[in-house]
Amino acid sequence: MTLPSYNGKLIASKGEICDKNGRSISSPQPQETDHRTDWGPYCNRLRFEVADLLFRRVQMSGSHIDEILRLWTASLLEINPNASGPFRNHRDLYETIDQSTFVDNPWMSFSLSYGGRRPETGPIPTWMTTPTEIWYRSPRQLIHDIIGSPDFQDEIDYIPYHEYVGHQNNHRFHDFFSGDWVWKQAVSINISTFSA
Repeated sequence: MTLPSYNGKLIASKGEICDKNGRSISSPQPQETDHRTDWGPYCNRLRFEVADLLFRRVQMSGSHIDEILRLWTASLLEINPNASGPFRNHRDLYETIDQSTFVDNPWMSFSLSYGGRRPETGPIPTWMTTPTEIWYRSPRQLIHDIIGSPDFQDEIDYIPYHEYVGHQNNHRFHDFFSGDWVWKQAVSINISTFSA
């Protein structure tokens, strides 16, 4: 079985989410847009969007964040001598992000200790004697939240595809599902596996 590909960014088939038996199930419904007025540690929408822009979307360095916040505050001081920007500096921004909570997926933790053999002579490394606290959120809930998020609607590929660009129809590789390995895995599946 081969999956057809076309010039452009499309394959003839549209990916469907299936259950373990290969039967099509409905696509996950995006979560409704949040119209809240409680912005948690961000206090307001502006601070939230500034943090999102600088930290997640632009991935700006700490020194550049400090510089833009310094300029922002300087521009506000011309209008009001008591004014300040949305954050004092990059550390203030990071601390605010760290205070963010996800009600549906709380932080959990467990302690991990080394239980293997220790050196018989010489100093014992501290990692062998000190318990390490591991913090995590439910990976299953994280994936559920990602798939159900309106931010990712139409952004997740469920099937591999080939994209051809230019007048020479060059194969364009730009993410995992556009690659040859995943394509070969998909076209090598035995169709009888999914027969009812």
